[in-house]
Amino acid sequence: MDRTGPIWIVGAGERAAYVDEFLQEGVVAIGWSDAGPVEATMPDEDLDRRLATAYPDEKEGWRRVAPAMIRRFAREIHPGERRN
Repeated sequence: MDRTGPIWIVGAGERAAYVDEFLQEGVVAIGWSDAGPVEATMPDEDLDRRLATAYPDEKEGWRRVAPAMIRRFAREIHPGERRN
């Protein structure tokens, strides 16, 4: 296979709960909906604040990893990219 660009691995929910929906709709999505909608242009501090408010009981490690995953999803996966 001749590919350029990144290859993304996106889980489809716990135990692949959303795999059929993702394939049928041609979309991928991530969780953390309690934090509200996230835009690629959202300042890092705003996302960090939203996550801290929505998920106050999460551990410090989660507070570093979750925002980084959300930022990459919002900023690096682009509409129209397709699976092969």
